[in-house]
Amino acid sequence: MENKKIKIKGRYWSLNRKPDGTIDPKLFGYRYEDLELNFDETALLVVDVYGKGYNNEDPLPESPTFGTAELFLIEKEIINKKIKPALDMAREKNLKIIYIENRFEPYLVDENSEYGKYTKRFWGLSVKEYFSGDGGLLQYSEIVAPRENDFIIQKRFYGAFTNTELDYLLKNIKVKNLISVGFTADICLFFTLYEAWTHNYKVVLLRDATLAFEPTKEHTRNLLKTKHSVEFIEKFIGHTVTTKEFIEGCRNL
Repeated sequence: MENKKIKIKGRYWSLNRKPDGTIDPKLFGYRYEDLELNFDETALLVVDVYGKGYNNEDPLPESPTFGTAELFLIEKEIINKKIKPALDMAREKNLKIIYIENRFEPYLVDENSEYGKYTKRFWGLSVKEYFSGDGGLLQYSEIVAPRENDFIIQKRFYGAFTNTELDYLLKNIKVKNLISVGFTADICLFFTLYEAWTHNYKVVLLRDATLAFEPTKEHTRNLLKTKHSVEFIEKFIGHTVTTKEFIEGCRNL
């Protein structure tokens, strides 16, 4: 794979205007850029895809990860039809794969910490209560479980660069480009991609391989929060492509 490049057309949002400040339709809005990512300097970043119930034959868990059956079923479809095919192609081509998962240190997220207070407000449970028990929340479904040669980074907060060894790992394995999938588009995935950008990594999101917390039934029907989160990333952080475009780019190596 030496000197091979993943060639994909990245979408981004342009706020460019004419010199006089007026909007130029040719410059404002969605635009596309041909990206050529050095294969050896690229990794697939898989954020928070753990949880039981995602295999095709699995029943609905008693406590769905997104809090509602409707959102869980959308997430399950994304995992089966988008994230798994992206993982399969990455493994076929021996692309580096890095899993990000939550592993909270009790002394950092107890009732004295701001994170612990937030969890109590938001979920009505302490971090320990929320992530304990036999509900399988922090276990992987086989369909997207890490493999022997995959890297795993355990994060303490939303962003995967905060108080972790992720940046050290990426520099050690000479990765400069992060193609990302996972959850949620408005919280952990977003903060991880923002931190990646501030650490000078090139960010590409598979925009159909993520989901945000949709607060209402109307939001869920139209995936309004997810679309807004993707657009925000396209405006201020990096590019997006579809899963199909990523797979085709890898297939053409």
